[in-house]
Order: sequence, then structure tokens, then C-alpha cells
Amino acid sequence: MALSQIITPPEGFPHEILEIFAKKHYVYIAKGTIDQSDIPATSTALKELFEGALAPFKPMGTMGPNGSRVKSTQNTIPVDFGKVGTGFSIEGSLNGFTFVEDSIRFVDSLGMDKYSLLFIPKGDGKRFCALSGVTITTETDIGIVDDDPSKIIYHIAGETNTLADMIIYRKFAA
Repeated sequence: MALSQIITPPEGFPHEILEIFAKKHYVYIAKGTIDQSDIPATSTALKELFEGALAPFKPMGTMGPNGSRVKSTQNTIPVDFGKVGTGFSIEGSLNGFTFVEDSIRFVDSLGMDKYSLLFIPKGDGKRFCALSGVTITTETDIGIVDDDPSKIIYHIAGETNTLADMIIYRKFAA
């Protein structure tokens, strides 16, 4: 067997997605999955996804640094020579949303459909990360102390054959 190069960016693999999750960011939600035609090519097209009455994504809340976490695991099956990949399992959580009256109705509607989430760093409309076609379940933590606000934790899960179909990241030119 001859060796061959894998295709990588000229400067290696950048960790730019951390520039979203490690900072304060807005979270938007839409029902359904993101098709290739839905992925914006410009920052103006990105704004159209979440601004205006006809925008498919609606505000879900604002997350503090490190409030969102997404993890993928490649599924495998054994074969004669080892294991081969068969797709990916995605799981994650959104922590730190305050539990308010409107949250109760919103939480009731989750759990049975597929949703897409859009993450936009605060003060930066030139990059985004999205999760497409995930299920969302919730966990509530109702505090009984004045300085301990009640919280909702959203749990995210999904299965995909190709990781790039479920986790979408784009950065637009300045």
C-alpha cells in the first residue's frame, strides 16, 4: 500500500468554532433540518435567517461563554481487519437558560420533532455554527433560594452519516 496525503487546510486545522462557543453568543431555533440551499453565503443572508417576521429561526436565548457544548462520537462496527466508521452520534447541552413562564410552554413543545439550532457570537455577524436536525429534551432545575435562579438545560442528540451534514460552520469575509 502506498501512502498518500490527506487534504487539510494549508495552515492545518483551525479551531475557529471555539470563537463562537467560548464567547457570549445568541442561540436561535427552527423546526426541521437545514438543507444545503438554507446555508447562507454572506453575512446579509445569515441575518435573513433570524431577523424579520418571516425568518425561520426564532430567538431561544443568550448563552454565556462555555454555556454550549456539542460532542460527536463516530459509531463503528467490527470487521476482519479492525473497525470501520458507520456514522456519528451527536450529543450536547445548552446550559444557563433562565426558567420563566414562557419557558414552560416552549419546553412542552420539544422532544418529538427535529430542530436546528443557530449559534451567532455576540457582536459578530460574520460567522456562525449550526446544528441541523437534532432532537431536544430538557431538564429543569428550580431553585428555591433568591440568588439561585431556576434554569433549563436543553439536551441535544442526533445521528448522522456525515458529520458535516449536522454540524455546519461558516466564516464570511470581512
